[in-house]
Amino acid sequence: MIISLSTGGATIPRARISEDEVNGLFRSVGKPITGYFHWSMPTQMNENIYAITEISERNNFEGIIAYGAFEYCYDFNYRVLAECAWRGTEAQSADKLLECYALENFEEDANSACNALKYIQDISIGRYSGQNFCANFLEYYTSSYLQRNIEYPQDYPANAMRKISEDEERYLAYLNETLLKAEKAYNFFSQNGGSKKASIWALIALSYKVVCDEYLKLYTMDKAYKDGLIDAKTYSEELSCLIRQRDELIALLETVRIEANVYTAARDMTVFRQLMLDLKEYIDGEIKKGKKPEPDIFKFGEYLSDYSKFLR
Repeated sequence: MIISLSTGGATIPRARISEDEVNGLFRSVGKPITGYFHWSMPTQMNENIYAITEISERNNFEGIIAYGAFEYCYDFNYRVLAECAWRGTEAQSADKLLECYALENFEEDANSACNALKYIQDISIGRYSGQNFCANFLEYYTSSYLQRNIEYPQDYPANAMRKISEDEERYLAYLNETLLKAEKAYNFFSQNGGSKKASIWALIALSYKVVCDEYLKLYTMDKAYKDGLIDAKTYSEELSCLIRQRDELIALLETVRIEANVYTAARDMTVFRQLMLDLKEYIDGEIKKGKKPEPDIFKFGEYLSDYSKFLR
């Protein structure tokens, strides 16, 4: 009998029973999270791999194995897992492994590749510590299921827009910083790659770039429109640009991700695309009627089409 110990991706390892109660009673292995959520934005939780490695070695577990099915976008996470599985607590740090990974896979410009990879590591960490706002509440997945004391279906993305409004300085700073790092990483891997792995990293970077750009532009554009700084036609044209950008993201997804995972990831990505299309159609419809559109990003539900409701 094997009992596995996993923190479910948490930074600080926790178990339902004490280590003394487990150790010596069962054959035991540790199961750090190497990747999950194949339908949503890729994240890295390598601190979890190191934490479970330490617990497993301290308690004489037989080893560690992956918690989660493989996906190309978790390639580096598995590199960390392999290192820890072989060397235990003597494993090299994630930063050192990233340098080796860059040299192994992007030898022609390893230094630039390593910098780009570090940008992606910075923006993709923190799903469970709460610092990855993209994965925590900006993308659709975390708003898609039933949760205690939260209305269902959730008012997405209006709830996220309200969070930004309530702490504008914090969230706008996050969006701008993440967008900048994602753009730098995407520019490198889309222009200097050419390999399958370069395409994987380009997709991850583009995923964060697109989400941050959408929220930044929708939020600031809504304010500009209400302040009379832009007209409805400009609002509609900007939405068209955002929709085309998301189309590029979905197209890249369809060529990069494991085939079995494409349709669920594309489905979730299509949700936000359709929301923007619904908002654009409302604005265009009011213009055609000779009326002044009154869009409100804090009341997205008013614009939802039947197709949006079907996707959700």
